[in-house]
Order: sequence, then structure tokens, then C-alpha cells
Amino acid sequence: MTLCLLIACHTQNIRHDSGSTNRPSGMQIDSNYNYVNLIPDSLRTPEQRHLLKRLGKIVVDYVEVKNNHMVFTLSREQLLSMGIPSQYYDIIEKNIRDNNAYFDKNRIKGVDSMWENTRLETKDSFK
Repeated sequence: MTLCLLIACHTQNIRHDSGSTNRPSGMQIDSNYNYVNLIPDSLRTPEQRHLLKRLGKIVVDYVEVKNNHMVFTLSREQLLSMGIPSQYYDIIEKNIRDNNAYFDKNRIKGVDSMWENTRLETKDSFK
């Protein structure tokens, strides 16, 4: 499990070539929004790199594990008040739901220790 799974937008859910979207249930994707995680590293502006780093830090700081499931502890309003566009709230929530479904389907236990290891390994990279 990597942090990228939590903050990455699943590219199969967005088709930029035709402008159409194939939206997962309950998730709103703005096909006209320029998601920073879909921009190649070499083409990101300094502002986009900063936003991506902030998103990573927010995920590390505000995702917790309760009852073997990951939980994002910020509300949409709290994320917005931090200057993060609302589109990223939906992506974070969807990725957490996907991760939890994977854990359940595969009967994975010890998510709390896996997440803590991931947090410790990645926390310094977001400073």
C-alpha cells in the first residue's frame, strides 16, 4: 500500500481524450479540472508541485485507522478552509473507500500498523 493510492485519481475513471467521464457512483469528477496528480512531474508548475506536496501531507496527517478501516478525519469544509480545491476531497474519499473494500475483500488485518509504517516512511518527504 502506498500513499500514491490515496491521493492519485484513478485515470481509468477519467477519459481526457473525448472529454467524457465514466464516474464512479457517489463521486463527482470535473472533467475540465486540471488535477495535479495527472500532470507529469516534468510539466508541473511550482504551484502545482506545492499543492501535491500539501495534499500528501494532509493525507498523512488526517487519515486514521479505526476498526481496520482507513478514515479521513477532515470534512470537505475543513479541507476547503486549508485552501485545497474540493475536487480533491472526493478523490481522497473514493481512494479510502477503495482501499477499505480491498482490505475487506482480501481479509487483510493490521491496517493500523501498515498505515503507521507508511506514515513514518513518507512523512519527511512532505515537509
